[in-house]
Amino acid sequence: MKKFLLSATLLICFAATGRAQDTTSADEQLKRGLEYYNVGNYTEAARWLRMAANQGDVLALYNLGSMYEAGVGMTQDYAEAVRWWHMAAEKRFARAQFNLGIMYCNGRGVGQDYAEALKWFQKAADNGHISGFAAVGEMYAQGIGVARDYAKAAEHYDLAARKSSGDEAKEYAATAAEYRQKAAGEWVEIREVKWATRNVGERGQFVAKPEDYGGYYTWEEAQTACPAGWRTPTKQEFESLRAAYGTWTAVNGVAGSKFGDGNSAIFLPNAGFFFDGSLGDAGAHGYYWSSSQYSPNTSFGFHFFYSKSLSVYLYNFNKYGGFPVRCVQS
Repeated sequence: MKKFLLSATLLICFAATGRAQDTTSADEQLKRGLEYYNVGNYTEAARWLRMAANQGDVLALYNLGSMYEAGVGMTQDYAEAVRWWHMAAEKRFARAQFNLGIMYCNGRGVGQDYAEALKWFQKAADNGHISGFAAVGEMYAQGIGVARDYAKAAEHYDLAARKSSGDEAKEYAATAAEYRQKAAGEWVEIREVKWATRNVGERGQFVAKPEDYGGYYTWEEAQTACPAGWRTPTKQEFESLRAAYGTWTAVNGVAGSKFGDGNSAIFLPNAGFFFDGSLGDAGAHGYYWSSSQYSPNTSFGFHFFYSKSLSVYLYNFNKYGGFPVRCVQS
């Protein structure tokens, strides 16, 4: 999936203007500046671009800012880059607006100001800049400069996908789909693993609420019980979850344990186990299958219970016992 990086590298774009050469003196100055730049005479390029910029030519303003940002033809000066880009941005030049967002986001040439970064990213998006849509989406997803809102993050990545094409469009669309799932509360990320917030009920479906026990599956059945795009966790992933802070708690009167911290936490109900037609330990112990085998007849399961304090283990259990399933994203 394609997520916008808020520390993206800025690019200098010196392309042909596509404008008539004889319309204004600023056009001619811009043309000469670009010609000098393309042959590597950066000092002369900067001189001609400055003349055009002083007459308000938006491409000259933008390119002169880019030269200051990169330190090409003059001493690198982020504050000067910001100054020239501001003038281009005020003329609704989307690339300058986007670059200002990067500078404010990273505190380059200006004080770091996420709200100001978001403002300029949004302006760039409003003027059709694809990366502007993605940047706004990622700021909503990360809660940077604005309250975290995964639905709005997905909306902006969708816009980026619709305005792009090929693999880039597919990657933006995948990121949008990921954030829609997050908005629906389907998963949380704990130690770089995306855990479902609810157990599996019927095969291929999650239960309605985090406290619902869901179905009971043998180890072999559990390996195909998760919905599309999900799978049973490995032993190592359960070990990572065990290392996260766990607390014995209850949700709507259902006992279980919470693993994670703050908004990045999941509740695992003490659903017990099902074996030989009988339900055991429900309300007192939690058992969940991993995908990792221990021997031909046993596999690792995640087991927790409360005895003066929360105890969490990874044991090898008989594969034919029925345990609930909590999935991770593939």
